[in-house]
Amino acid sequence: QETARLIELTGTLLDRAAAEAGRAVPAHEPVDTGALAQALRTRYDTIAAERGIVFEIGDLAAEGRPVGDESRLLQVVSALVTNALRHTPDAGTVRVRAACADGRWCLAVDDSGPGVPAAQRDRIFERFVRLDDARASTDGGSGLGLSICQRLVQLMGGTVSVDDSDLGGARFVVCLAAAEDVP
Repeated sequence: QETARLIELTGTLLDRAAAEAGRAVPAHEPVDTGALAQALRTRYDTIAAERGIVFEIGDLAAEGRPVGDESRLLQVVSALVTNALRHTPDAGTVRVRAACADGRWCLAVDDSGPGVPAAQRDRIFERFVRLDDARASTDGGSGLGLSICQRLVQLMGGTVSVDDSDLGGARFVVCLAAAEDVP
């Protein structure tokens, strides 16, 4: 387990370094949101079910398509869902929804966990920031995931933000340009 954790941390550090150095050049093409939704179901349905968490994914394909890099967007959304599941208590809810408006495609990941205090929202995307200092890095990650998410979304020309969720926890929103060929 320790070896796997170190391999993951090394990969995360390399991803961050590549993004910072401009070597992570994402594609800018319409993303298959149906495939994105299916990949999320495959990765997280069982994990959520084991903890009694309701894991809802809206019909992402019905809400248009973003322009970006499909594998990088999956990496970003997976990190957000992983965090949501990590912070949601058993029998809670994690919800993924998308919508298009004003030329932007936005995906929201909501959870019924404790949320992110308003005073901490400015620093949540900084490197090595973990809001709960009492958690060991073996329990709570390296504090790099959201930093990498933000950089990858920026490289795709988008934004990522955090706010309060109507589920009572946090809402992370990724917005990218919407493809003009909306199905």
